[in-house]
Amino acid sequence: MSQRPGSVQYTAAGNVTGANVTASGTATYLGLWTAAGTVHFTPDPNNPGRLLSSANMAFVAANGDRLQVMLNGNLDPAAGADMGILQFVGGTGRFVAASGFGQFMVELNPATGAFKTTAVATINF
Repeated sequence: MSQRPGSVQYTAAGNVTGANVTASGTATYLGLWTAAGTVHFTPDPNNPGRLLSSANMAFVAANGDRLQVMLNGNLDPAAGADMGILQFVGGTGRFVAASGFGQFMVELNPATGAFKTTAVATINF
């Protein structure tokens, strides 16, 4: 298993109270990809007005290999931003034993539910 730095950027749509999300884009080791998953938001007991975010996403690479990703962050609706940690947790094909961590940043448009995500991480596979 070797460690590889990489990045991903995509634009998708959902809503800020939680959603089933679909997305597509390009990434260093996935090529053209699609993704589906669920995002949940719960009130942050330590920061009124903010929400704790969590997601479980399955990214499907151009060749069909799947990469499972978990995200945990802190959403500031007033700023229109969510940021936090992502973790690679296996998958199929070349990603069956994938692991690693990184950071993500989501820019939100609360009026439309559209969002843009940028992530930088190191993946081992």
